[in-house]
Amino acid sequence: WIGLFTLMFIVIPASFKNMDSLAFTSALSLFTILYMTVVIVAYAWVPELAINPEPPAMHWGLPDDYSQLLLVLPLFVFAFGCHQV
Repeated sequence: WIGLFTLMFIVIPASFKNMDSLAFTSALSLFTILYMTVVIVAYAWVPELAINPEPPAMHWGLPDDYSQLLLVLPLFVFAFGCHQV
């Protein structure tokens, strides 16, 4: 569905020769940005909207089972690779 959305709202309108036909796409993108801004502000200010208002207890250190370490190792490798850019 992401590919279909990209095709419908980005690729096809961008291929138009006349830029006036991109007014709908520009309005849609502006509406999307405003919607996301409202959602983020509402989530930050209204505690009832929080999915999990109490964060889980953090455990710092190595896991007891090293198979759990293998589950998070790709995350650390990705983060290390991205911070070098």
